[in-house]
Amino acid sequence: MRDRIVRASGGNPLFAEEMLALALEDGDVRAPSTVQALLQARLDRLPPAQRAVIERGAVEGEIFHRLSVTELSGMAVDGDLVGLVRKELIRPERSNFADDEAYRFRHLLIRDAAYDALPKETRAQLHARFARWLERRGGLIELDEILGYHLEQAALYHRELGHPDDELEHAAARYLTSAGESAVNREDLRAAETLLRRALALLAQGDPERDEPLHILISARSWSTGDPDLIAELEQSADPVMRMNARLARAEHRIQFDPTFGIEDARRIAREADELFAQYGDDAGRAHAATVMAHSCWIASHARETLAHAARAREFARGAGISNFRSYALAMGPLTHGPLMPDEARALIGEIFGGAEGRFLRQSALGAESMLLRFEGRFDESRAHAAEADAIRADLGLTVLRHVMEQVTAECEYASGNFHEAARIYRQVYDKLGELGEHGFRSTVGIELGEALYELGERDEPERLALDAETMGGPDDLVNFAFGRALRARIAADRGELEAAETLAREALAYGERSDFPQIHARVREALGHVARAAGRTDEARAEFERAIAAHESHGDLVLAERTRQLLVEL
Repeated sequence: MRDRIVRASGGNPLFAEEMLALALEDGDVRAPSTVQALLQARLDRLPPAQRAVIERGAVEGEIFHRLSVTELSGMAVDGDLVGLVRKELIRPERSNFADDEAYRFRHLLIRDAAYDALPKETRAQLHARFARWLERRGGLIELDEILGYHLEQAALYHRELGHPDDELEHAAARYLTSAGESAVNREDLRAAETLLRRALALLAQGDPERDEPLHILISARSWSTGDPDLIAELEQSADPVMRMNARLARAEHRIQFDPTFGIEDARRIAREADELFAQYGDDAGRAHAATVMAHSCWIASHARETLAHAARAREFARGAGISNFRSYALAMGPLTHGPLMPDEARALIGEIFGGAEGRFLRQSALGAESMLLRFEGRFDESRAHAAEADAIRADLGLTVLRHVMEQVTAECEYASGNFHEAARIYRQVYDKLGELGEHGFRSTVGIELGEALYELGERDEPERLALDAETMGGPDDLVNFAFGRALRARIAADRGELEAAETLAREALAYGERSDFPQIHARVREALGHVARAAGRTDEARAEFERAIAAHESHGDLVLAERTRQLLVEL
C-alpha cells in the first residue's frame, strides 16, 4: 500500500497525505489521478451535514468563522466542525472576532474543492447572505473590501446565469468604490486601481454611479501615465461638479503630456473650478483647483507662488478630510529651487511633511533633504536619502514621480564632478519619460543631459537637446528657454560665434528674470560671463560670475557657488 501511494502521488505531499487519509478511512488507495479529483472524492465521503458546513465555510474563504457557517447553514454546526478538524480537513485559527471561533482549511486546494462542488446558483445566494450577515456584524478594518467582494461574486454569478441583479451590482460597486478610496488614502495605489476598476465593471456605461469611482481612479492613475479615456467619460457626467473635476484632470494631464497646452489655460480652468466648487461648498474640489494652480506656477518657475497655492490646496484638503498627495509633491521642488536658505527650507519641510504620517510624505521629505545635502557637498548622504526615497516611490507605484525625482541623484553626480554618471542617469530618465509620452519634465531633463555632455566635451548633441527642449515642453515652460539658451550661448561662444552667443545669452537672461529660482539666475549669469570671457571682456565676465555666485549662495548652494568661483580664478 505504501508503494502504491508513493507511486501514485508522484512526489506531491498533499496528494500523498490525502491518499493516506483515504486509506485510513476505507482501507483503499484506489483514487482519482489528480489532486483536485482526489480531494473531491474525500469530500464525497463526508456525512451530508459536514459536507454542507465545509462548503459554506468555503464561501467565506480560506479562513472562516463558526457564526458565519451557522448563519449560512441555518443549524448548529459545532459537532460537524469538530468532526472536520478530526479528519484534518480544517484546523482552528485565530478569530477576527472576540466572540467567535475561526477555522482555516488545511490547504487552499481543499477550500477550492469544497467551493467548486457548489452549484453557481447556490454560490450566488450564499455570497449575498454572507455579505448581509457580515454587514450587520461589522467590526472589520477592511469591511468595505470584503463586503464588496462577496456582493460582487453574487452579482457576477447572477450575470453568468442569465438573470443579472441590478441592486446587487450597485451595492457591490459602492462598497468597492469605498474600499478603493480607502486604498488611495493608505497610499496603496495598485490596490486602489484594481478595486475601482472592479467597481466600474459592475456599472453600465452612462450610469451616474460611475462618476465617483471614475473620479477616484483618474486621480490614482495620474501618478503613472494618466488615462485620457477615463477623463473623457467623466467629462460627459450630468453632475457639474464631476464635469469640472474632469476638466481639472484634463488640464493636469495636458500640462505633462501636451506641449501645446499653455499655463494660462490651466489657470483659467482652475479659477473657474474654484468658483464652482465654492458655490457647492466642495472643499475637496477647491483643493483640486488649487493644486492645478500650483502646478501652473511651478511650470512658470515661480517658487513662492507654487508654495502658496500648494498650501491652500492642503488647507482645503484638510477641511474635506482627504489626502491631497499632489499638493505635497508640488511643494518639493520650490523648497529647494526657490529663494530659500537651507535652514528656512528645512523648517518648512518639517512644517509641511513632518506633521502627518505616511510613506508619501516620507519620500517627499527625503527628496527635498537629499537636494539640500547636495548643496552642502554631503554627497554620500544625499545619495542615501535619494535611494531611500526612490525605494518608497517604487513600492507605491509612483511611476512618473519616480523618474522625475531620479534627477536629484543625477544632479548630485553632476555637482560632485562625476559627469559620466550624471549623463548616464539623465539619459535613463530622458528615455523612460519618453516611453511614457511625458513632455513637461522630460524637456528639462534633456537640457540637463546636455549640460553633463557639455562638461564631457560634446557640443552637437547638447545643442540639439537644448533646441528640442524649447519645442518639447510647453510654451510657458520658462526654465527650458532660460536653461536651453544659456547652454546654446556657451556652445556658440566656444565655436567663435560671438554675436549669436551674445543674443542667446541675453535672451536667456530675459527669461531668467521672470523667475524667482536662484539656480536659473545663476546659470544665465554664468552663460553671460562665458560669452563675455570668449569676447575678451574680462571685467564684464568677472561681474557676471560674481552675480552667479551670489545667486547660488542666496539659496545655500555652496557646491555650485564654489565651482563658479573657480571660473573667477581662471580669469
